[in-house]
Amino acid sequence: MINASKQANSAYHVGVTYEMEENYTEARKWYQKALSMGMSESEERLKEIRNKKDKIKYKYTEGDKIREDESSKISGTESYY
Repeated sequence: MINASKQANSAYHVGVTYEMEENYTEARKWYQKALSMGMSESEERLKEIRNKKDKIKYKYTEGDKIREDESSKISGTESYY
């Protein structure tokens, strides 16, 4: 049977893999598992994911605002047919 520290290390590295793929939901899940098994490094990775998600959310929110501003400049008389 694998000991707890090896399981925690494995869970941590699965989290790293998901984070590299920018799958932050899965990464967070695996970092939390690793943290619950005593891998304290996971706590820092969880903070990093929160920061990344906040930056992405801000980026898309700002992008939506820009798109709305640009769409308001388009007149309703154009035809796309």
